[in-house]
Amino acid sequence: MSRRIKIGSLVLLDIVLLNLSLILAYLIRYDFSYTSIPREFLVHYFVFSIASIIIKLVIFGIFKLYQSLWRYAGAYELVSVVVAAFISNAILFAYTFVAVHVSSGIIIIACLLDIFMIGGSRLAYRIYRRTIHRAISGKTERRVLITR
Repeated sequence: MSRRIKIGSLVLLDIVLLNLSLILAYLIRYDFSYTSIPREFLVHYFVFSIASIIIKLVIFGIFKLYQSLWRYAGAYELVSVVVAAFISNAILFAYTFVAVHVSSGIIIIACLLDIFMIGGSRLAYRIYRRTIHRAISGKTERRVLITR
C-alpha cells in the first residue's frame, strides 16, 4: 500500500474517531439522554464539530502523527498523541468563548476520549502488526540485533 493511501486512511479513521468522541462526550455529559442536551448546544453542534475536526487534524499534523511508523509506536508517540489532544482541545476551549457556546465539560470529556480513541487506534495497529499479522504470514523467526 502506498504512503499516501496509508496517510489518507489514517486521516479518515481520525475523522471518524474524533466525531465519535465528540458525540460520546455530549452523551456522557448529559447522562446518555439526548433530550437532556440543551437546544442551544445542539443548534451549534454541526459548526462546532467541523471546527473541532479541522483544528484537531491541523494540530495532529503539526505533531507529525501522520508521519511516524506506527508499527514501531511506543511511549514517545503516545505522548505526542496526549500533548496534541490537550493542545487542540485547549484551542477549542478558547474557540467556545469567541464563537460557539459549548459546555466546558464536553470539551474535557472529548479530550479524554480523543486520547483514548486516537492513541488506542495507533497502538491497536501496532499490536495487529506484531501478533496477528505475523501469525497470518507464518513468520516464526525472531529478529536479533547484534552489537559490538
